[in-house]
Amino acid sequence: MNVFDATRSTGYLCAGTVKKFEQVLDAFLEGQIAPSSLTRISESVNFKVLFAYALNDILIAHLCRATDSRF
Repeated sequence: MNVFDATRSTGYLCAGTVKKFEQVLDAFLEGQIAPSSLTRISESVNFKVLFAYALNDILIAHLCRATDSRF
């Protein structure tokens, strides 16, 4: 169920757009710009660490939407 949906991404953390990709890539390769480090959230369920890291929030729910979730 870990499917990345690029159509839902707003790209707030991107350095450029499709139109500026070549310019941003060249600047990176020439050492004019550098990637930024981001703090990510590591999550675990029942003491098992999940492999995906979240940026700002996590939703853990039952597969059946009608089921109550307890935290």
